[in-house]
Amino acid sequence: MERWSVGGQLPGVPPYDFNKIVHGEQSLEVLKPFPKMGGRFKSVKTCRGVYDKGSGMVIDTVVDLYGESDGVHYARMGSKMFVRGYGGWNGPKGPKAIVRSRPTRAPDVIETFSTALNQALLYRLSGDFNPLHADVNLAPLVGFPRPILHGLCSYGRCAHAVIHHFADNDRTKFKSIDARFAKPVLPGEVVDIYMWKVDDSDPAVQGIYFEAKVGDRVVLSHGYATVYKDVPVAKL
Repeated sequence: MERWSVGGQLPGVPPYDFNKIVHGEQSLEVLKPFPKMGGRFKSVKTCRGVYDKGSGMVIDTVVDLYGESDGVHYARMGSKMFVRGYGGWNGPKGPKAIVRSRPTRAPDVIETFSTALNQALLYRLSGDFNPLHADVNLAPLVGFPRPILHGLCSYGRCAHAVIHHFADNDRTKFKSIDARFAKPVLPGEVVDIYMWKVDDSDPAVQGIYFEAKVGDRVVLSHGYATVYKDVPVAKL
């Protein structure tokens, strides 16, 4: 497991303070169900672009996951990291963000979960050792009252809710999920996940629009997930 690190300096990109990085967006698409017995995998990371957003800089990367022995392409994970305060270097603005409109009707499902005071320390054991989530001295220096919860922790909890309510707890029906990290969650806060069934361009899948809130504060926005309506048949 790789410890917390950020890649080397990118050509044409000004130096920046790694402590100013926050997670902006995340996407995940499962291209083939993972083997039930597990296995070894290799990941290939590619930088798709670095963009000047004025108030900060966006680093857009994608990670492709392959089986080490079979070479099967199992998943693709996209990530956009926002470096606060490092815009204005006359870099490219990048493509316009995809904007999804929240349905105007009441949500089909609302799920609530409570985070523990040590939630960030527990999630940290997954391998994300960014000190922003653990160091009580660092957090105030970069603009937060105390260490914040990993966005991926809340993101994963949203994926769990989608699979539970719209895929009968069947992991093989899960296809994709993406969302923006709008505001931080502090360990100990209570998060509500609002979910709406929506039509997808692919008739074989069910689309789910979702957002997560702490009280009136939106913490995950423009969330969209897809699940197969029927269990996909494996191609031999």
